[in-house]
Amino acid sequence: MKDLLMNPQFWSVVTPGLLIPVIKYYSEKSKEKTEKQNDKTIERLDKIDAKLESQGQATKNIIRYRLIKNMRRAIRRGYTSSSELQEMCNLYDSYHDLGGNGTVDKVYNDFINLKIDDERSIEND
Repeated sequence: MKDLLMNPQFWSVVTPGLLIPVIKYYSEKSKEKTEKQNDKTIERLDKIDAKLESQGQATKNIIRYRLIKNMRRAIRRGYTSSSELQEMCNLYDSYHDLGGNGTVDKVYNDFINLKIDDERSIEND
């Protein structure tokens, strides 16, 4: 028996048979741990996605409010400035990038057709 245990050929035949179940066991444990970690990560990403969706909706609502309020004020005033026009155009583009619908389109179309007067102050309206 001692000779058998000292024989390298014996170990070259026996070792794979002993190691394969051990490797398979640890491989399965590692796979289970990875799957649990992946499930937790997916769950956290779903929560983040829901929060981002909510924040995007809130941002869109705020932009819509500001657009309508500022553009109606300018329409009542009868003119706008080039800087106000640029700001409203930027907000309008952002509103549509966030999925905004045509709610502000009519007001926007009326607004962009206003006379531009950079000489008059619009700061204190």
